[in-house]
Amino acid sequence: MDLLSITAYPVIVVWLAVAFSPDGKILATGSSDNTVKLWRQDGTLLRTLKGHSAAVDSVAFSPNPPEGGLIASASLDNTAKLWQLDGTLLTTLKGHTAQVCDVAFSPDGKTIATASSDNTVKIWQQDGTLLTTLTGHTAKVWNVAFSPNPPTPRNSGGEGGLIATASSDNTIKLWRRNTKGNTIKLERTLQGHNAAVVSVAFSPDGKTLASGSEDKTVKLWQLDGKLLHTFSGHEAVVNQVTFSPNPPTPGIPEGEGGLIVSASADKTVKIWQRDGKLLTTLRGHSATVFDVAFSPDGCAIATATDKAVKLWKPKVALLKTLDRDDARVWGVELSPDGSTIASAGSDNNDVQLWSRDGILLKTLKGHTAVVNTVAFRATHTASSADKSTEAKENVGQILASASDDATIKLWKLDGTLLTTLKGHDAGIKAISFSPNPPTPLLKGGEGGLLASGSDDTTIKLWKLDDTLLTTLTGHTAQVLAVAFSPDGNLLASASADSTVILWKRSSTGNFLPFPYKILKRQISGVWGVQLSQKCQKIVSASSDNSTHLWTQDGRLLKTLQRDTPFTQIDFSPNGRIIAVARGDGIIDMWSSSGTLLTRLTGYPGIFSHIAFNPDGKTFAMATQDQKVIIWDLQQIVNLDFLASAILNLEN
Repeated sequence: MDLLSITAYPVIVVWLAVAFSPDGKILATGSSDNTVKLWRQDGTLLRTLKGHSAAVDSVAFSPNPPEGGLIASASLDNTAKLWQLDGTLLTTLKGHTAQVCDVAFSPDGKTIATASSDNTVKIWQQDGTLLTTLTGHTAKVWNVAFSPNPPTPRNSGGEGGLIATASSDNTIKLWRRNTKGNTIKLERTLQGHNAAVVSVAFSPDGKTLASGSEDKTVKLWQLDGKLLHTFSGHEAVVNQVTFSPNPPTPGIPEGEGGLIVSASADKTVKIWQRDGKLLTTLRGHSATVFDVAFSPDGCAIATATDKAVKLWKPKVALLKTLDRDDARVWGVELSPDGSTIASAGSDNNDVQLWSRDGILLKTLKGHTAVVNTVAFRATHTASSADKSTEAKENVGQILASASDDATIKLWKLDGTLLTTLKGHDAGIKAISFSPNPPTPLLKGGEGGLLASGSDDTTIKLWKLDDTLLTTLTGHTAQVLAVAFSPDGNLLASASADSTVILWKRSSTGNFLPFPYKILKRQISGVWGVQLSQKCQKIVSASSDNSTHLWTQDGRLLKTLQRDTPFTQIDFSPNGRIIAVARGDGIIDMWSSSGTLLTRLTGYPGIFSHIAFNPDGKTFAMATQDQKVIIWDLQQIVNLDFLASAILNLEN
């Protein structure tokens, strides 16, 4: 869904708080203009609630509301207010002697808790009657949360749910309340953060608790005080944490515990699994993210920041992780129909074929040294006019594997070895099939060309019947990457000699033996090269940590990054996205114009290969720690935040 913008405000407004109504239809925001605003999810402003005399830093809807429902707001004016959805002010909760930092409804909606800079938490009835004040923290109380479990009498005293409070004294306190809410006892203090705790949230089942802190971490706790996990990754204070609701968020299998989302002053929102694995990072805010909230159905995340409220679709992009326990993975490729994944293992000199659901189909053995890379030849079908057995035998997919044994092997996907290409004098680091429509050249095989780049400094072009067509010379060091243009008329080669050479096909169909263009801006070896759809752009990446975007006539358009080493690059099939695998375990996704769109994080280590599926829907990456990871590109959160964010309330 396209990003919607609201730009109606003549002054800068800092959005401090955001909350969904129980039915998910209304979004409430609190901001520095002293108001509460109610919005539809399409960005329509319903009404503005005015009455506070200072910024509104927290908003909450009453649960299971009666007709009309209630909204609570907390403000720097030392008060909290209760409103009807039509904007009617019901009551003002007065009693704190400093700013009210947070407000929350009990699960039954009958009581309200407020947390304040006066080091206390107060419990109120809806009519404004103060029931009790919780004292015990020795510094500002930032956040308060009720456990979601409905109070269950545990003895004649009628003990019920819990209240959690987060404070600048670096602690979280758990308080036990009775069913009436007017008697509350301190049950436990959780210690573990080494700076102020500014946010706390109960899981939907009430069994665990998440906290966010100025120490830049999120912690997950059992209610008995046991620390389960510490989530590290933010670069500044974690302002808010929340859990995905029940039922599970779309894309998260039941039984995996849902998600934890954290908002930070580092301008990002991170989505985590409960085991501590970082799934993705939402980027696009220009400053501190103050608040984050899940919609009740788990299908949207709202974030509040300095100038905007954004609504995101939290789809989980990770489809599968394939584990090879026996070898590091140097190469990975997806078949053109998306049904098969090929991985090249360095330790066993083999190639493994996997199904999309992670089942090992075949192991291809025959190489006598490390297999560096693999490539699929596209599927081709017999014409409707040719139904012969021979034509049907020419239908199918071929896999090529290149090795340090100086050979290339061509395989059927059933494991049959078709032929071995010999001619290089050293290990082969790169192969690429031409996209040209094939001419059958061997029974049971397919036509077209295969290009190979070698440590012997040459590029060779082969027919698939093992005929060597030509050898291209021009590089002065090992050739590390080769790639055809989508129309097959250009071939790019990248070398450790710091150059990219473009080779051009002649009118006779053969490639000219001399370079068409030489691209040289790198100061060290070029490890990767790819050409975009229609060959409008070329991307190259170098061991000097630079990634360059070129026109096909050799003009440098942009340098994408110069801060980290890279391992692989690839264009999406439509040419709109460039994937760059970095040496620090991050995949950067760039637009073809050179804008950083998003980063895939959470897998420390080195990626040895990356590849887009030809259908553009999935993306695979191989790691040196024996994994192949498959992502669903259509569900990567914030692949392009201008397309993934479905609401942006912006000044």
